[in-house]
Order: sequence, then structure tokens, then C-alpha cells
Amino acid sequence: MRHKNLILSCIGMLLCGILSAGAIFLKLYAISFVANGILLGLFVNYLVSEDGLVYKICHFFYRFKISYILEFVIFLSLEIFFLYFVEGFLYKGNVDWFGYGILTVLAGLFFSILFTGLSMCEKDAASIFLLIGIPLALSFAIYVLPDMVANENMHFAKAWLTSTFQFKNMVQVKLPKDYVAMGITNYKQLRDALFMTNDYKQMVTQKMAMDQSYLLYLVPAMMIRTLSGLHLSTYACYLGARVMNVILFLIIGYLAIRVTPSYKKLFMVCMFNPVFLKQVSSLSSDSILYSIIIFTIAYFFYFYQEYKEINYLDIFVVILLITFIAITKHVYLVVFGIYFLVLNKVFRMHIFKWLFLGVCCGLGILAFIYVSKYACITEKVPSVMIYFETNKVDAAKQISFILSNPVAFLKAAVHSVITNGQYYITSFVGLDMKVKYSIYVMYGYFGVLVLASIFDEGNVSFIGRIFLIVVAALFMGAVFLQMYLYWTGVGANTVSGIEGRYFIPGLVLVFMAIGGWFKKVGEFSFYQFLLFGSTLAVNAYALSLLVVSFI
Repeated sequence: MRHKNLILSCIGMLLCGILSAGAIFLKLYAISFVANGILLGLFVNYLVSEDGLVYKICHFFYRFKISYILEFVIFLSLEIFFLYFVEGFLYKGNVDWFGYGILTVLAGLFFSILFTGLSMCEKDAASIFLLIGIPLALSFAIYVLPDMVANENMHFAKAWLTSTFQFKNMVQVKLPKDYVAMGITNYKQLRDALFMTNDYKQMVTQKMAMDQSYLLYLVPAMMIRTLSGLHLSTYACYLGARVMNVILFLIIGYLAIRVTPSYKKLFMVCMFNPVFLKQVSSLSSDSILYSIIIFTIAYFFYFYQEYKEINYLDIFVVILLITFIAITKHVYLVVFGIYFLVLNKVFRMHIFKWLFLGVCCGLGILAFIYVSKYACITEKVPSVMIYFETNKVDAAKQISFILSNPVAFLKAAVHSVITNGQYYITSFVGLDMKVKYSIYVMYGYFGVLVLASIFDEGNVSFIGRIFLIVVAALFMGAVFLQMYLYWTGVGANTVSGIEGRYFIPGLVLVFMAIGGWFKKVGEFSFYQFLLFGSTLAVNAYALSLLVVSFI
């Protein structure tokens, strides 16, 4: 096996050397420094042997998670430096060779960590998630231009509002004068806006705050507060806030894969959905919500398949998750229905644990009541009001309509699936921005998802599988109901405002319910290489569509 790795490394270095030379000749400098970075990474991997000093150092770094921090810092530095030199690379057709050298060294360090990590952690799904997730999530965070995610300009306004310690939902928000919602359309403009200073003395009032809980924006708001205090640019604050959401996603995703005893590869593939990555790497309120829901499902399998007795920490974690979702987006509470499958373990708890459960529930209710006081909003953004008036949206009247004719709502939901089914599928995987949609992204990702589902390790009873499907159906029904109440005209025959990404938690349950039949296959190295390689290829192609569209 060692000789095989050496041969593959030598072949890879030769091909990367040829690719780099050809790219420099054609003045494709961005491709050439990446190729040089891969070449350096393969060379370091070539030096690693199980009895060598390099291996011992790498093993120490990975054991104490130092390598993941280094990978994160190095790749983020690589992206920032690339944006700094982007004008010469992409727009003038020339190159600053000093900057080229810096980028090549950073790329080499990154690929060295990546390749050695993959060779040392080939059977640790959680570690592989970090190794692959760091560059993927950071790439989406940096290369998706500001405000190119749905309603992200309003999410930025809410994060900025939270950074000023104003936790109530307010429509009028004071934002820096140099911030223009959806004003950046290419990387040159981003570069010019990113590398400057700002004293934040010139502010303008805009009506664009989101009617969301401030809890969803606390972490990115901390970074906004820090960077604005250092007088960095508004867009540096913007991207810094995105990076904080990326860190949250990576931590929660790692814990989810670590804690679940099964479906580890399927969890990873679900979190590497291009749309999922785009959301968790943005300032959208769904960033932390999607990660929390995935962790909630993973923690259920921890109860269902592995853990024999519920302890105090388990009770605290589950009640904390329920409280957080109840405060932030209560429609997702339906997902907790899967926990009914472990009620037998709850009933066997000691009396003191029941008392602790009661205390946790009481504190959760108090937290919900207290935080809900900050979720009130007295007025709406004008554009939203115009939409409501034009489309006759009225939640109170819609509730009365449903109670008087519940069949009409079911017909509207079915009609929506028939009419907009193709859009739901494409927006579940496709990049719903100013990017030409690609069938290769859609079919490629669905193929990887099916592959991971069928051949991943899973051990769910037949009743359990049925229950997972029922909860998934109830969750999707709850999504339709919420959008019918708050975003659809009274009595309409089609539900408005639904996108495929809203169904990600429900479809995760579906694929777990139908999968896990050929788990022995998942132990083969070729299967794992095919799975991870295909996931990377789909996301790399999706990212290439983004980069090309924003140059």
C-alpha cells in the first residue's frame, strides 16, 4: 500500500507540473498556482512514512485538532490573498510574481495538510468532514458575493443591529454609508470594497430588518462588532460574519457525525449539498438552524441505536435544542417527533432524572417567554407590506378559511407539488442565484446522496423506518402550512414562497429511512473514494459556475 501511494504521488506531481507550466504559458495564473500547490502537497505526502518524523508531527497535530485550525487559517489566508491579487489575475491578464509566490506557498501548505490528513484519517468520517468541509464552506463564504443569497441584505441588517446590542426587531436600521445592498456584482468591486478602512461616522437609515430572533445572529454579530471596532471595511465585517457562521457549521457538523453511531457518511453528504453549504456559509438565519436540525437528528440516533441509559447531560442537550428551535423557528419542532421512538428509555429514568427533566423544561419555557418579548415588531418593511396587500395575505383570515375548509389546503399543497415540483427539486440542489442552472450539479448530487443512503451503515427497524417517513411527511406538511398562512393569499389554490431547501431536514429523514441495506459495501476503500470524490466534484463544479458568473 505504501508503494502504491508513492507511485500515485509521483504521477500526480508530474501531471500537476505539466498543468502548471501549461497554465503559465496560457496566462491562466489562478490555475497555475493551484496546480503548484497540489504539487507541493503531494510532495509532502510523499515524504510521510509511518516511522518518519513528518508522520509523527502530523499525527500529533491531528490528534489534538491543531491541523484543522492550521488548515482553516491557511485556506482563509489563501482566499483573502487571492482577492487582494485578483485584479492582476482576472482582469489585467498579468501577474505580481511576489503575490504569486505567496499564493503558491499557501496553496502548498493547504494541500499538504489536506492530503496527509486524508491518508491518516481515512476511516474517521468526522475528521474527513472537517478536512473537506473547511475549504468547501470557506469557498462558498468568500466566493458567493455579498447579498447574493436570498434576503441576505436584510439578514446583514439584522446582524448589524444585533452587533449594536439592539435585540428587538426594528425596521429602521442605521447601516454604514458605504454599504449598498446588492451593490457588488464582481470580484474586482469586492476587492476594492474589502481592503479599506472605515471610521463608521457616516451612517444612513434603511428599512430592511428581518423579523427573526436575535439569537440566530449573535455569533456573526460578535465578529461584526470586533472588525468594525478595528475600523476595517463594512464588507470585511460582512465576510467576517459569514466566516463565523462557517465555524459554527463546522463545529456542529463535526459533533453530529462524531455522536451518531450510524449514517455518518450520509450525514456528511447531506451537509455537502451545494445549497446547504451556500446557506450555512451566508448570513441567512437558516445558517445555524440547518446545522442544529442535522445535529438533532444525529443525536436521536445516538439514543436510538447506541446509548443504553439517558443521563443528565442528554436531558439538558435535548431540552436546549427544543428551546432553541421553539424560539427561533418553531415549524422545525416537528423534527423532534423522531424522539418518540426512544420513549421507552425515558420511562425507565430514575426519579431524580425526571425531576431534572422538569427543571429543564421549566427553564426552557421561561427562556422562551423572555426571549419572545424581543421578537415583537410593530411595522413591516414597505416592500413586504406591498406584497401582502397585492396578494391579499392575511394569516388570521387564512386560519379561518382552513378551519372552514381544510380540504382546500390539502388541495393547494398537492397542486403546488404538481405545479412547482421541478422547481422544488432544482432549488433543493441548484444554486438559486444569478447562475445558470446545471443538470450535472442536480443529478450528480442526487446520485451521491442515493449512493450514500443505500450503502451507508444503518440499523433501523422496519417500524422505525416507517416512523421516520411519517415524521418527514409531517415536517413537509408543516412547511406548506406555515407558508400558506403567512405568505399566501387567502384561499389561494397554490402555496407561495416555498423553495426546495426548506425540505432538507425532511429529506434527510427519508433517505435514512430507505437506506442502510448494503452497509457492508460501505467498508470498501473504493466506495469511500468514489463517494467523497463525487461529492467534491459536484461542489467544485458548482463553485466554478459561481466564480465564472461573478468575474
